[in-house]
Amino acid sequence: MKTFACNGEWRGRRITASVLVLDQGIRVDLYGGDLPHIGAVSAVSCDKRLETILFPGHREAVLSESWATSLNRQTGMPVAVTAGIHYDGVTREDIEEIVKVTEEMRRQVMEKQFLKQDGRHMTKVQ
Repeated sequence: MKTFACNGEWRGRRITASVLVLDQGIRVDLYGGDLPHIGAVSAVSCDKRLETILFPGHREAVLSESWATSLNRQTGMPVAVTAGIHYDGVTREDIEEIVKVTEEMRRQVMEKQFLKQDGRHMTKVQ
C-alpha cells in the first residue's frame, strides 16, 4: 500500500489529490478551493464499467469520471475517485481553468510521482 498527495493551485487556493495505491486498486480524493467537500464519486471496475454518484447541486462528476477512467485505462486496476472542489462565483471559463489544473495534477500523479506500470499493477519507484 502506498499513499501520497499531489497539489495544484488556482487563484491562490490549493487543490489536493490524495492518492492511495492498493495491491488491487487506486483511490483518489480530489478536493480544494473555498469549500472542500464531496460532490461526486466515480468508480471504474476492471471490466471498464463506470458508475458515478453526483450529489444534488454539484458539478464535479466531470472531474471524478475523468480521473477514474484515465487511471483505470493506464493501470488496468479498479479506481474510485471522490471529487469536491468549490470556488465562489466561478464562470464557465473559470471551470475550464480548474479542470486544466486538475489534468496537470493527474499527469503528475502518473509521471512525477514516480509511478510506473509493472505488469498489471502500479508500483512506486524507490
